[in-house]
Amino acid sequence: MAVPQEVRGAPSRAELIFYCWEPKQEYVETLRRLAHFPHDNDTWLGSGHTMLNGTPPEPLWGSDVLDTFLFMPTIVKPDATLPQHLTLDCAQVGFLWLVPLTTAECDLKLQNGFSAVLDLFGKHRHPHVFDPGRRSYV
Repeated sequence: MAVPQEVRGAPSRAELIFYCWEPKQEYVETLRRLAHFPHDNDTWLGSGHTMLNGTPPEPLWGSDVLDTFLFMPTIVKPDATLPQHLTLDCAQVGFLWLVPLTTAECDLKLQNGFSAVLDLFGKHRHPHVFDPGRRSYV
């Protein structure tokens, strides 16, 4: 990925993680599209970044309200150690958990920072497995 020089410590390679109860082709297609995004647009994805699902954003995978992607470190402890074990061409590979958000949750993050969303997740005991019926925490 094209990580800006001023961003120190961000890996130039990343793998996306998405936790679901049952893999579906639409999840795989979305992950593939998101994985190509940095290369197709000469940019990068890092922890705390958000991306709308289209313009205007469209609901994801059967949800009525989840329409934005949040990229963040995984909360699954064994997976959190993966970057310590994987390098490619002598470069550390980062792992980003793909978390669907609502527009209101994304707005909260944009206005108050990534930590505001983390606090919200903690307050609501946000599960690591995707729930298409999840309502907005805002």
